[in-house]
Amino acid sequence: MFAKTVSFLLLSCFSHTQGQHSLHLRHQATFHEQAEIVNDVNDLGFGFHGISVSRVVTHVEGGSSFKLGLNHCSSHDEHGDNNCHFNWGDSLEGLFEGNLGTDLVAGDKILGEFKIDMVEDMKISCDVCGQPCIINVPKVGQTIKFDMPSCPITSRKVSQAFKQALPTADAVPVPIRAGGKVKLVKQDGTVLVEADVKARVHK
Repeated sequence: MFAKTVSFLLLSCFSHTQGQHSLHLRHQATFHEQAEIVNDVNDLGFGFHGISVSRVVTHVEGGSSFKLGLNHCSSHDEHGDNNCHFNWGDSLEGLFEGNLGTDLVAGDKILGEFKIDMVEDMKISCDVCGQPCIINVPKVGQTIKFDMPSCPITSRKVSQAFKQALPTADAVPVPIRAGGKVKLVKQDGTVLVEADVKARVHK
């Protein structure tokens, strides 16, 4: 439950309706880029108990747009709420709204590369649709699975509400800092959306 919640938050900061991984990253973040993002997690400025998450959207392909609304957040920009902190036992609630400039089909991916505590790599590579997304979370040694929507996801306005109950602090095996990049990529290598994501987990 703990690993699934952390992965859910990391992906939610990017977008909630799309999927995840398995294609080679066209532009892989270097170790130093990932380490800098992880170091910046110390500057999130949130409480010491629970999960803190922030993101910076670095690219949105022309013709597409999205906005992600979340509770328990302290700032807002054109892409929705940001700089969010969730205490253990809170209910994470949100609304994803977007305009897809192109259809998403089998073979399109959500790709992510994260550095856990500046040491361990966590890679996400899932199909946007049609196949479950399976993520291996290092350090806590858990594998989680998300069901993805059916293919295709047609180019249109999308609106989807979601809700996820966070576990209690007892479910947290170890504190974690994570930072990295996540992107939505078409089969031809076109990057539709890309974002830097930072997260910090404390008991």
